[in-house]
Order: sequence, then structure tokens, then C-alpha cells
Amino acid sequence: SHVWAHSFHCEKTREVLSKFDKIIYIIRDPRDAALSLSRYAFTPYHKKFFTAAQSTPEDFLNEKLIDMMNQWVRHVGDYLKHIQEYGFYVVFYERFLADFKHEISNLCRYLRLTLDKDEIDRIEKSVSVENLKQHNPHHVNRGQFGQWKDQFSGQQKKAALKMAGPLLNLLNYPEKDGDDRLPCLPQQLSVSELEKIMASTKRHFFVGRAKRYLQKRMASALA
Repeated sequence: SHVWAHSFHCEKTREVLSKFDKIIYIIRDPRDAALSLSRYAFTPYHKKFFTAAQSTPEDFLNEKLIDMMNQWVRHVGDYLKHIQEYGFYVVFYERFLADFKHEISNLCRYLRLTLDKDEIDRIEKSVSVENLKQHNPHHVNRGQFGQWKDQFSGQQKKAALKMAGPLLNLLNYPEKDGDDRLPCLPQQLSVSELEKIMASTKRHFFVGRAKRYLQKRMASALA
């Protein structure tokens, strides 16, 4: 059996995770994740349960970008701080797209599973973008990475790097348009470094929220 969760690390995490012998933690570039969420917020399925305050995916992205970057740093940073304690296996979304067979082989070793070539081929086909879109067309879009390079404005790229840049750098994520490197874990993860990164992002987040609030107040007063 398995459990899929997006939960942040909290006081109950240790108790819950202790019930599982294998834990996989998936990391995706938050800039691409932000684009995906901004589109998903306006799908028919999502709109059944939630109503966005924004009118378009573009407005959603502009309004929520620093919030999403802050949440990513908090989520990833908190779990990476406990990687030794929980012994979980980190999967990078981008690496699976770049070389599925290599990554699935590494994952199988962690899970102590043995799969032959035909089984791996069947899995690869079942999780392909084409197949997943047939079953869930409103949730699966392109199945690509690095879309932020073409779809983020210059200002959005700067805002994302200001918020998440230090952790993106630590995980070897690209920071510029022409940079095509793939993410990876550093050889050593320092808890103190992660805490500094998270504290810096938190400060930038509150400053950004304050600026946004003042801009709205000024725009309202001038209207």
C-alpha cells in the first residue's frame, strides 16, 4: 500500500512517517510548479471546489508567485533538514523526464525491487504524458521542464530567484535561460545552511508581502 501527500513538515510528521519503511520525496523546480498551478487553478475540476480571486492564470501567477516560492523553500528545506533521520529517497522530477530508465533503476534499488526491461517499458508507457492526458486531461499539461525560461517575465524571474535562489542553487537548479543543468543533491547537506536559507526566504517573503499591500493601498487611494 502507499500514501501520497503534500503535507508540510509538522509536529505529527515523525509519528506518521515512522509507519512507513520506504519514503520517497519528490522535488520539482518551483518556477515550473508555479506555472502549472496557475493553469490548474482555472481548470473545470479545480473550479468545482475553489474559486480563484484572480481572473486569469497570468494574474494568478503575478499575485501568488512569491507565496509559492516561499512555500516551496519551506517545504523542501524542512524535509531536507530531516533526510538523515527519515532516510527518505529524493526524486527530482526533471531527472525522470530527462532519463526515465536510469532514474527508475535507481528508484528500484532503493525499493529493493527487480524489474525486467519489459516491465520498465510498460511503466514508462503508462506514465507518459500522452497516456496520462487521456485519463486526466485537465490535470496533465505538457510534461516538460524549464518552461519558466520562456513563460516568466524578467521581473518574475528576478522575484523567483530572490525568494528561492539560494535553495535552487544548493540543489543545482538552473538560474539562467541558457542553463540546462539537471538538479541533484549536494554531497553533504548542512542543517545550519538550510536554516539560513529558509530564514532569508522568510524575510524576503514578508518584505514582499508588505510592498504588495502598500502598492494595493496606494492604487486604491488613487482610483
